[in-house]
Amino acid sequence: MEGMFLKFEPGRSPFSITHDDQLLFLGSCFSDEIASRAKDSGFHCASNPFGTVFHPLPLARFLKETIAGSAEERILKREDHFFSWDASTLLYGKSNDEVFTKLQKVRLEWRNQLKTASVLFVTFGTAWGYSYHDSMVVANCHKVSQAEFRKELSETIEILE
Repeated sequence: MEGMFLKFEPGRSPFSITHDDQLLFLGSCFSDEIASRAKDSGFHCASNPFGTVFHPLPLARFLKETIAGSAEERILKREDHFFSWDASTLLYGKSNDEVFTKLQKVRLEWRNQLKTASVLFVTFGTAWGYSYHDSMVVANCHKVSQAEFRKELSETIEILE
């Protein structure tokens, strides 16, 4: 059994958190899981306002546009519902305007939380992304045909930038 574990001693974190801190979690399902455990332990926190997002590029786009206070909301219609290419299916509506309003409301709330947060935890799930019609990596494909997307592996330098 000893060969199944990587032995290392993690260093001490350069910062600490207390129950007075506001913690924000963004990214993969790991963010949701840690946020849930933090809440259960009495911490003040929020997690994934656009739902779980696995790829770093949509996460970065969300942060940049939210902080800037302006976003080009990329909305699509599928069957009788409207969705955002930047969010999970949790944010949907019966009209373009309804989804746009929901997205803007969530962005404003999250922007205000970012201003007062003590720590932002960001977790990445994958470097594999799906570009819709060769434009940008989307956060969610919303059951649109696979033929509409190009699968690509993001380069490390692209993710770092």
